[in-house]
Amino acid sequence: MPAKPYCEPMQRLLAFVALTAALTLSACTTPAPVEPSPTTSEPAASPSVEPEVLVDTLVIRAAGFDLVAEGETVDTLSATDLAGTVDGLTALLGAPQIEVREGGECSTPGDTYFWGEALRIDEPGSLVGAYSSRAFATSVTGTDGQEISIEAAGGAQVGDDIAAIIADTDPELIEGFEESAIVLLETDWFDSDYTVGVAAFTDAGVVINIGMPIAVNSGADC
Repeated sequence: MPAKPYCEPMQRLLAFVALTAALTLSACTTPAPVEPSPTTSEPAASPSVEPEVLVDTLVIRAAGFDLVAEGETVDTLSATDLAGTVDGLTALLGAPQIEVREGGECSTPGDTYFWGEALRIDEPGSLVGAYSSRAFATSVTGTDGQEISIEAAGGAQVGDDIAAIIADTDPELIEGFEESAIVLLETDWFDSDYTVGVAAFTDAGVVINIGMPIAVNSGADC
């Protein structure tokens, strides 16, 4: 049966209305925001930190101490500077025990600084310097927990056999005999009356302590 004439205009009208509504909805719809894709950034590189080099050797020289780390001298403490030496050793070894010395026939009144049984400093010095020092051990523990070797110039240490040292030393730098001698291991200066330096004190043929600055063959009674 043929369509009725009035249906076609009606169908066109409905189609037009549907199209208009679709266009209106499309115009009123806000597009969804596009989320930015997350970006990964490389972490900032931390500045490189050089490892701290710790003093590993305390060298007793004719006129002071050398503080040595990995074979390089990083600081020196002069025998003419008591306060500077005590401060330097305190930073390295910790606070010392201090005793007041009254003095006597062969010693003057003053303070004595002890770092355990390993190291001692007496002030004032005897003939030269602001102090004299004695080392009684081969090593001591530092404030950072490291073991610090104690040696004289040339490498001599407490406990060494003195015979080989004496054989290589000028007789003018030796006072006494092999069994109980004072042997200068390094000199700092000479005087018409005595020679000053770092010395090994021996007993029974071995080094029992190392001192500086020590005057040898001074002619003094003490």
